[in-house]
Formats: sequence, C-alpha cells, structure tokens
Amino acid sequence: MLDKYYTPVSIARAMTEAVTISDAKIVADFTSGNGAILIEAQDLWPDSSLFANDICEKALSELQKNIPQCTVAACDFLSIESRKTSKLLRGLVSECDLIFLNPPYSYRGEFTYIIGEDSRKITCPRALAFVLASLDYLSVSGQLIGLLPNGAIFGDRSQVAIDYIKESYDLNVISELQENTFNDCSAKTVIVSIKHKVPTSKRSSEESFENIASRCKYDVIRGNTSMNTVGNGDVSKIPLLHSTNLTEVGVQVNGLRGTSISRTITGPAVLVQRVGRVKEHKVAAIYQKTELALSDCIIAIKTESNNEAKLLEKFIRNDWKGFLRIYNGTCAKYTTVSRLKKYLSQVVL
Repeated sequence: MLDKYYTPVSIARAMTEAVTISDAKIVADFTSGNGAILIEAQDLWPDSSLFANDICEKALSELQKNIPQCTVAACDFLSIESRKTSKLLRGLVSECDLIFLNPPYSYRGEFTYIIGEDSRKITCPRALAFVLASLDYLSVSGQLIGLLPNGAIFGDRSQVAIDYIKESYDLNVISELQENTFNDCSAKTVIVSIKHKVPTSKRSSEESFENIASRCKYDVIRGNTSMNTVGNGDVSKIPLLHSTNLTEVGVQVNGLRGTSISRTITGPAVLVQRVGRVKEHKVAAIYQKTELALSDCIIAIKTESNNEAKLLEKFIRNDWKGFLRIYNGTCAKYTTVSRLKKYLSQVVL
C-alpha cells in the first residue's frame, strides 16, 4: 500500500526555508510524490538541476507536468538492488548539494537496513531507513532536510540508527510541527537538518583535514561525464573511460565517447574508482599522451613521469587496506577528491 500523504505547500515552504547552505547545484527528492517540495525549490534555486524519485509512476507523471525540466526515476528506494540498477541514482552518489525527504511512515513495524558491503544491519522505523539510504547521495558540503515522524527521531526503536548517523553527521531538529500537518492524519512530525560533520582537530597540535590535503603534490581530477548522458546527442571525438574500462589486463578503450564538456586527462596518470565495489585492478596507470574523457565514476591522479605513475600504482596496491579507508558509504562505497588528496599527501615513493 502506498502512502499518499503528500507534502502540503506550507510545509514544503518551511522545509526550503530551513536550508542553510549557500549554493545548491543539484537538488533531489528521493520520496518526491507529486513534487510539492521541488516546486518550491525551483523558485529558490532556479539554476539548479532537479532530480526526483518515487515508487509511484502516477505521482511522477504529475510531477513532470508541473516541473518538466526535472529528471525522474521510479525506484524502490529502500531496495539496495533497485538503487543499484537505477542509472539516475548511480550518477548521483555523493553529488547532491540538497536533498529533501518526506518519506512514507504510515507503515506499521520496523525495517532492517543493511549498511554497505560489510552487511551491518540496523533495525529502525521505515522513515529513518529512507534517511540512511539518502546519505550516500549527499555531497560533502550538502544538506538533507527531512520531514519525519517524531518517533523516527526520539523513539527508542530509532536510537541505534540515530547514533549511527551522528557518528559522521550533524543532525538537528529545526522545528516540531502540530498534529494537523496532514489532512486526515494526526501524526506528530519534525523537520530535521543533516550535514556532514566539519572535521576539527582533537588537539591544537593536529592539522586540519584541509591543511593535510593541501600538501598533496598531485593534480587530482574528478571525472564529470554521467553515463546517463552518453550517446544522447552531445558526442565528442574523445574516447571516454568508465570504471568498467579498468580491467584486470589494464585500461581498455572501447567505442564510448565523451561530451563537449567532459573533463579529460592525458598520461602519465593513475586512475582510480570514485564509487562502487573497489578492486585492486581498478587502480591503473596510463602512460599514453592520447586525450581521454573521464566518467563521473573515475578520479585521475596526474603524475610528472611514467615511472612515477608506475610507482604510485604499485604503492596504492601494496597499501590496499590503507587505501580502502578513504572509501565509505551506507550503500555504494565512494571517495572524494579531498579524501584522496589527504591520502596522497602522505605517500612517499
């Protein structure tokens, strides 16, 4: 049974007013319903790219009539497999500057959420499981604004999940709403804000994350070509590398082509995965001077020489457990340019 308590306009406005970040290039609602929150969001961030997901295709059709420029997906958001098979969602991992959520919470009972590849299980109210799943898509400087039932934040059944969130994020209750928020529903609800914790030194002698990363001597380039856009008309002559091109026998260039705005790289460099199931053979040195476009699933580390690229590839593979620590995420593991720069700043070849 689908939960049809869509967000009232007044509450959608209150949620957008709770936003404190200064810029939002990518705005998403993973429980969008008919798009009431995104309608408010487009007025405040007219230049942003809007993305919506909902399991109800009828609701998405209504949303697209109201917001034609919004890109949509009909995914079962609490299903890891469903999210993995969604091209739209795969391209949004750690990319969303602003996420809105009014998840369905009229279901009885609890939901068991599995955290990433380590298969850690957290049992919590279903509404909170939507929050856990959404955190994989939040950018480092992004903000999640959620409308949740009181019990999802303050209830005993939520404590393990809340503690898990607070390990890496700042969670704040913005406002507590009256019981008559929704017609024909007496649920008590709250608006919450979630952001990544800002790294701080535990001791005055410790350097900040940013200071350590700034010592990185390498030029680190994150690919920006979404595989959703490949072959949609804007095609360049530059070969495109995706994570699937990083094979056990080296980097294999195929018929994929980048777009006119693709970030590119030439050798020598070392390519690593940004997101996904991280494997040793997907740390790969390239030496050729041919210009290559990068998908948004790849990060390139530019080196001064072929020998340095070869040594860096070997170093990372030999330090595999240490390298894996820069990847995290409750579903798909991912890393960021900042984390990679911090790691590289401590590399001695």
